[in-house]
Amino acid sequence: MSYKKGFTLAELLIVVAIIAVLTGVSLPVFNGLPEKGREATDAANIRSQYAKVMAEAITNGGNASGVNEKIDLKQTKDKWQNTEIANTLEELISVKSDIKEPQAGGTAYVECKDGVAYLYYGAGANLNNSKYDVSSLLVKNLSKGDINTSIASQIVSNNFDKLNETLRANGFVGQAVITNDVFNGKYANNIVAANTGYEPYAASTKVVSVPKDGKLMSERKNGDVVSVKQYLYYEKGSEMILYGTRDVNVTVTGQNSVSYDQSDTDGSSWTKA
Repeated sequence: MSYKKGFTLAELLIVVAIIAVLTGVSLPVFNGLPEKGREATDAANIRSQYAKVMAEAITNGGNASGVNEKIDLKQTKDKWQNTEIANTLEELISVKSDIKEPQAGGTAYVECKDGVAYLYYGAGANLNNSKYDVSSLLVKNLSKGDINTSIASQIVSNNFDKLNETLRANGFVGQAVITNDVFNGKYANNIVAANTGYEPYAASTKVVSVPKDGKLMSERKNGDVVSVKQYLYYEKGSEMILYGTRDVNVTVTGQNSVSYDQSDTDGSSWTKA
């Protein structure tokens, strides 16, 4: 009688153990591939927009003031998981925002100032603050002697580009528009005068419109209706005083201009600060 030789129980257990070890080693590698693919896409999009912005800067003699491009990030994890990508981008573009690394579900901007490219990261889904919320920066009186000096001076001087650069450096996504009340029939000026007893000169009364959808003005066309939060400021002494805020729809009338409802001459649509 002959017997066929098979595997012993010990041999089978060894094979099972080897397979388990190999599976444990390989799964993390394969699981990380989709995220690496998303990061690679984000990095490629950032490089592409960098090339676009710099090409426009070269075309305009090294000055592409106000030219910026937005990238909606695909990655689902905060920070670059691939350090090689991070190092390559840092060599290419200077990160200027307080948020130094990309956020899951966030955004990035590439902007050119005086021939130099800057990269801003916007807040993502994992952060507590809304990526359209600038209340920590704008819902206050802006003294020309405190940390908001640049914001105050930018609003006073109608400097759209610098204001948005400052806001983006603090995590804001989108593009705010400043309306000088001297071109609006003294609408805001009259509201301030009627409700505070102080009448500022019209050129110093500003309405800052902050879009709620995170888009740039370059992504809009004349006639587009945009939902915004507005901040009404007036200059008094060394401060830009916040009169109040309101939520309203505005109509795009130009690259850096909007029109809005001015029927409430008593200021009833505004919530006083």
